[in-house]
Amino acid sequence: MTIADKIYELRSSRNMSLREFAQLAGVTHTTIARLEADTYGTQKVYLDTLYLICKNLNYDFNKFLNETGYLKNTDTTAAPMGDTLTREERELVQGYRGLDDKLKKLVRDSIKVYSGDNELIFNPDKKV
Repeated sequence: MTIADKIYELRSSRNMSLREFAQLAGVTHTTIARLEADTYGTQKVYLDTLYLICKNLNYDFNKFLNETGYLKNTDTTAAPMGDTLTREERELVQGYRGLDDKLKKLVRDSIKVYSGDNELIFNPDKKV
């Protein structure tokens, strides 16, 4: 399904005019018209715009991306990162995912130390 198809589906399922839907979605009616008209997917679409539309429609953003073929991870049960993480935090998560297990443990241990949760690392009674 294309983005154009999905936007049209979301609007028609609510039986709304283009202007009504745009107001609810938090974007201009020309944005919705442009998205619906792009049946070949050739126009530039900003993820921020799609996220805003989904957020204002209470529609799961990961599900939207999955249904339109833009989400490689088909696990839609995961919490959407855009709801809670900043851009910098998302970049850190992506970087972390690329590390091997030994480096991941080092990162986790470092976070524990700097966040004050160092009991697991610096326990003098624990035998190593």
